[in-house]
Amino acid sequence: MWCTYFTATPVRDLTTAQTTDAQLFGRYFQAALNRGVYLPPSAFEACFISTAHEGTAIDQACEILTDVITSL
Repeated sequence: MWCTYFTATPVRDLTTAQTTDAQLFGRYFQAALNRGVYLPPSAFEACFISTAHEGTAIDQACEILTDVITSL
């Protein structure tokens, strides 16, 4: 389980999580979706990996998310 926050502040609680740039998260979400990676659509939801995800799918998703973040 993980979350992605776009903020200069370390996220440790709700108050610091709310410093995230929600518009930037929206662009991140849409760019990932356009490349085939479906993330939770809210900046305040967690992503989950399960045993149904194979190593190659995880590797591919990581590459896509790295490209997306780099492009933002």
